[in-house]
Amino acid sequence: MKIRSLSSRAARSGRRSGGFSLVELMVGVGIGLLCTLVIATVLGATEGRRRGTMQGSDMQVSGSLALYNLQREIATAGYGFANDGAEVGCQLQAKYNGAAVTALPSVLAPVFVTEGANGASDQVRVLASSKFVNSNPAALSTVGYTAPSRIILPYYAPNDTVYNVASSLSISKGDLLVAIAKDTTQACGLFQVTGDPTPTTVPRANDPTHWNAVGHPSQTSAEWSFLVNLGNIIDVNFTADADGKLTADVTGDLTFHGVTKPILVKATFLGEGKDPWGGYRAGFEGTTNISRKEFNKDGMDVGPQSDNVQLYITFEGVKAK
Repeated sequence: MKIRSLSSRAARSGRRSGGFSLVELMVGVGIGLLCTLVIATVLGATEGRRRGTMQGSDMQVSGSLALYNLQREIATAGYGFANDGAEVGCQLQAKYNGAAVTALPSVLAPVFVTEGANGASDQVRVLASSKFVNSNPAALSTVGYTAPSRIILPYYAPNDTVYNVASSLSISKGDLLVAIAKDTTQACGLFQVTGDPTPTTVPRANDPTHWNAVGHPSQTSAEWSFLVNLGNIIDVNFTADADGKLTADVTGDLTFHGVTKPILVKATFLGEGKDPWGGYRAGFEGTTNISRKEFNKDGMDVGPQSDNVQLYITFEGVKAK
C-alpha cells in the first residue's frame, strides 16, 4: 500500500511540473497584449505620417493647379478692350430687361482684386472678351476675333438704331459691344448687336426685354469715339472656400424654353489630370438659381417656393489634341 501511494503522488507531481501555472499564463497574456499595443501604436503613427505626407502633396498639387488656372485667365484679362487707356476704368452701364445689370462690374477693367473681410479669402475677378483669333474662316462669324471699331459720321445719338463705323471687322450678330466716348469722364454703354452688320454699320434695335433698352446707350458719340467687342463676355470671379478649394463665379447667358437670360453660376474646380485613354481632363461643378416664370415655364403652381429652381451642373473639359 505504501509503495502504491508513493508512486501515485510522484505521478501527480510530474504532471504538475510539465505545465504552466495561472500566474505564468497571466504574465504571458500581458506580454502579448503589450506587444499588440506597441505594434498598433507604431502602425498608427506610420499611417499618420503617410497621410500627412500625402495630404501635403495633394495640397501642393491643388495649389499648383489653382495658380495655373488663375495664370491662364489673368493672361487673357482685358483682351478685346484694354488696348489703350481710354476705355479702361470707364463707368460701365448695362441694362437687361430694363433694369441695371448688377452682376457685371461697375467699371470696365481687366482685373479686380478685392480683399476678403474678417479673414475670408481674397477675390480675383477677370474680365475679357470671349472673341478670339480663329484660323478657320468658316468659324469667324461665330467665334472670330476682336478689334476696336472707330465710330464715324453721322455719329450715334440715343435712340438711333445703328452705329456708323469705319470697319465692322470682328463684329457679328448677338455680340455685346461697349461704346466708348472720346470724353473719358463719360460712362460707357453696353449694348447688343441685333442684326448682321454691314462693312460700315452696326445695327442696334430697341429691345427692352434684352440688352437694348430704349435710349441705351445714352452717350452721344463724337470724333474718336469707338466700339469694343466683348462677344459674350468672359467674367470670372476666383476665390477659395472654407475647405481651400478654388471656386469661380461665371456669368453667361442661359437659353431655356425659348428665353435667354444672363445667369451667374458658382463653380468649383474639382481637379484635372490624365485619363486612361491618353487624354487630359478637368472637372467642375456649379449651382445657380432660376425663376421658372422668367423662362415662361409656369407649370403647376404649388406655392411661391415652387417658382425658384436650383440647377446643379457638373461638367468636364477635355484638352484638345
